[in-house]
Amino acid sequence: MSETKHTPGPWQKKRNISSVAVLDNSGGLVARLPATEWDIEKQDDNARLIAAAPELLEVLRYIEGVALANEPRDLPTIAAKARAAIDKATGETE
Repeated sequence: MSETKHTPGPWQKKRNISSVAVLDNSGGLVARLPATEWDIEKQDDNARLIAAAPELLEVLRYIEGVALANEPRDLPTIAAKARAAIDKATGETE
């Protein structure tokens, strides 16, 4: 597994009047998406997907490791991690 060179997760999205921000665990800015009236929902969706990036990367690395080790007993764990990352990316847990 390679070393993480990005800002460590988890990340979260936060909306204000003029933009949607993605913040790291300490409140540091990871990304800012300017918001306009016509694309507020789209910007929320984009910010949600960006905020889920660390979890998505983590679950992909986990899946890769299990696949290489060929350990099917971990399938429930894989499914749970994948579902959590999908929920965060799609907003199903908000």
